[in-house]
Amino acid sequence: MQALQKNKALKVALFDKGLSQRELSKRTHIPEAYISRAINGSFNLTPQKRMKIAEILDKSVSELFPE
Repeated sequence: MQALQKNKALKVALFDKGLSQRELSKRTHIPEAYISRAINGSFNLTPQKRMKIAEILDKSVSELFPE
C-alpha cells in the first residue's frame, strides 16, 4: 500500500480562492476533518468528493489530486 503524501496543491488552491477549510466544508458538505486529513495526507477522498472540491475551487481534479 502506497503512503499518501501531503496535498500542497489543495492547500494552495484554498489560499488562492480565499477559502478556509471550514468554508470549503460548508460549500461541499464534506466534513472539515476529511478535508484537513486529505491536505495532510492521511486520508484519500472518494472521486465524488474530489469532484465537488475541484468544482468549488475552479480547478480540475487532476490539478488538485495528482496521482
